[in-house]
Amino acid sequence: MLIRPAWIAPLCLAWGCVTSVWAADAVVADDPLPRVTGTCLVAPDVLAITIEAGTIVLGAVVDYVPQAGDQITQANEVSTLMRAGAACGEVVGDGDKRQVITPSHTFGDAFRTAPADDAASYAIHSSDDPAYAAGPHPLAVHRKSKPTDYDWMQPPARHVLFLSLPSPLVEGAHYRVVCTGLNVRTPELTFANATRTTRSLAVHTTQIGYRVDDPVKRGYLSIWLGPASGSDQGGAYSYPAGLKFRLLDDASGAEVFTGQVEMAKRAVDVELMLKEVNFNGTDVLRMDFSAFTKPGRYRLYVDGIGCGYPFAIDDGTDTWKRAFTVQMRGFLHQRSGIALGPPFTTFVKPRDHHPDDGVVVLRSAYSQSIWEGSGEADVQKGLKELATTEKVTNAWGGWMDAGDWNPRRVTHMRATLAQLEVADLCPEFVAKLKLNIPRDYPVPDLFNEALFEIDCFRRMQTPDGGIGYGLETIGDGGMGQVSWHSKVLPVYMAAPDAGNSWLYASVAARAGRLLKPYDAAVAKVYADSAAKAMSFAESELSRQMKEKGKTMADLVWTLRDARNLAAIEMLRLTRDKHWHDVFMENTILNQDAPNLFQWTKAAQSDAAFAYALADETLTDPEVRKHAVQGLEMLARKAMAYADGNAFDIHCSDKYRPMFMGFYSTPWDGHTVLRAYHLTHNPAYLAAGVRACQFSSGANPDNLVCTTGLGPNSIRHPLKLDSRTSGQPAPEGITPYGIVDHANFPVTGIDWIVPRLDLVMWPHYQKWPVTESYTDTYCFIMLNEFTVDIWDESTWTWGYLAGRPGLATAKPAAPARSDVNGKSKEGKAK
Repeated sequence: MLIRPAWIAPLCLAWGCVTSVWAADAVVADDPLPRVTGTCLVAPDVLAITIEAGTIVLGAVVDYVPQAGDQITQANEVSTLMRAGAACGEVVGDGDKRQVITPSHTFGDAFRTAPADDAASYAIHSSDDPAYAAGPHPLAVHRKSKPTDYDWMQPPARHVLFLSLPSPLVEGAHYRVVCTGLNVRTPELTFANATRTTRSLAVHTTQIGYRVDDPVKRGYLSIWLGPASGSDQGGAYSYPAGLKFRLLDDASGAEVFTGQVEMAKRAVDVELMLKEVNFNGTDVLRMDFSAFTKPGRYRLYVDGIGCGYPFAIDDGTDTWKRAFTVQMRGFLHQRSGIALGPPFTTFVKPRDHHPDDGVVVLRSAYSQSIWEGSGEADVQKGLKELATTEKVTNAWGGWMDAGDWNPRRVTHMRATLAQLEVADLCPEFVAKLKLNIPRDYPVPDLFNEALFEIDCFRRMQTPDGGIGYGLETIGDGGMGQVSWHSKVLPVYMAAPDAGNSWLYASVAARAGRLLKPYDAAVAKVYADSAAKAMSFAESELSRQMKEKGKTMADLVWTLRDARNLAAIEMLRLTRDKHWHDVFMENTILNQDAPNLFQWTKAAQSDAAFAYALADETLTDPEVRKHAVQGLEMLARKAMAYADGNAFDIHCSDKYRPMFMGFYSTPWDGHTVLRAYHLTHNPAYLAAGVRACQFSSGANPDNLVCTTGLGPNSIRHPLKLDSRTSGQPAPEGITPYGIVDHANFPVTGIDWIVPRLDLVMWPHYQKWPVTESYTDTYCFIMLNEFTVDIWDESTWTWGYLAGRPGLATAKPAAPARSDVNGKSKEGKAK
């Protein structure tokens, strides 16, 4: 649980202030009044005014320079610097390495919403539109307010006021809006109605862009207005039939493509997702320009309304390659045990969690059971109770789990598997890819990032080959802490077990095989390590089955599948057909049309894909056929799911909860693209591109769900090191994202919600799910992250960037499927 230090005081170091792409007011550092940052139309007769109130002035981590009269008080393990009678921050570190963590604070006045909700507070004037010559009031005012960062007392907020006008505004006419009684810096707004060059909140497009041969290119049109004054209900808006959209050259404004806006889902339509309700609260329409393939930079324009963010259509250099590179940079910024900074990144972090700096790691006799599942609480309890006094000196490195630094566990290597699979499928792309990261080995950059994670566990591998859960700190870092001053918490290293050894073996074996063309000596290190881990796991399995009277059927179901994947990777590495026999012991590929994902029974899509890719001389043709069948079945389920919702969200399991990466990553993009890679069916490629739309900015918030990607990405993920040190969040951080509060209402763990509801309107639970994300740092279920979930964006963006066929692939209509998996081509609704 993250806590707010009791010593927070108003003495802080300023870092910066919020700006906006629509800025109408200059940002004045000493002016506390809310500022208007945008005006646009969301319909010809609905004007949106965006107002930002307050900003967070971040603290910093600075070297402690003693001054006369300083006092350092101690309370609850917190050392507070008192200077001139005021609390200046927390003193951390030892000796000449002591530093002071200064707190953040909120600057700026709150926005007064009562007059803002009153239509009489506004008068709209125009000298060249007769309908507004007399300065009429709007017919009604709708408002939605959302916090834009976190503060305990008064979160800064963005307020969007929607003025329902008595008549549509005239293109090219000039208007003056007098906002009587609003506490804003500019209570009188002037603007020219130029919709072809004005960004509208209602037009949602990718900010990643497209490769010219992507078979699907589309945007969306929707606006949920929020409730009208006096209610916390309503907000749906229906656009008239017959609207046209145009693709404009971003530089010249020339029209290059024209199409019809088409309905995707009405506000009254259910979406066929986990719960069959509408998750948008309003009509959602689509604009398809898949047939357009000319390279350039464009913006999508809806007649009389406005434009979306500009995007590129190119050979992948600035689109999928850029997206993949940014996500890969996120792994760099999660590295533990090394210092970060120039020339590799502008994000500065001293070396942390390294034994040479005094961090103590104790060996524990606890190991995870392969017969029973265990949660994080079970792991922490077991590690602590079975801890020894033996210090481990080589346990460092790997990727930090999340916004804090705990734990570093083997399951993080699901992302490593995704990285290596991209290298397997797109070798020419990966060989040339530059990530600007430290090069520990003479191999391409992607491998260097993957090996940094693998090496953390390879260093901890026991002499007999065993790999354990990893490293766990009993207790998480709290708000106001940084990783390089976190020695107070004990760190434990788990004992080896078969399950984690299988998972490690699959990763190390894949690395060993793929590294051979680049450096045979480096490849052998990982091949040998994989063989040792596999040998340990198989021996441990046999020993425990004999001692405990267990059978293979008693294994935790996910571990049967981990063994399955390890076996096929060992087969591909060694070409020893013994591993094929091991693979066949647990695979469901001996069935026709196998269901590769069955909760509590099987999750074998990774192993099935690896089998389908393996050398035909090592595998069985009937089993390969079943692998492709199963992978296509999953792909068609994901496509059918996407057909049932407005924003093309893909999911191969209808019962998968809609949180923890579901909206913030291109969920199941890898599932449909694996089917494409094996079959070359363009319908699957189209589905892979569709799966990327929402997380790339084509959503109601027009927000890219990965830091540093696109002109409008999230800014405040829960990353303690950047926040506490006063640095912007580094690029490549993808948080959990939207939580489906329609199916999973707020619980006790979401302690932050009442604080956000101080400014959020309507209150959090009343927002449509697809627009309910708040970029507020401490909302753990939304703003936290773990590197495990980055496997989706890593795989999907990497494959879309590196896939072959740029010169030959042809655009195709989006694939549509029924739930029984019968694929068919057709136009979007």
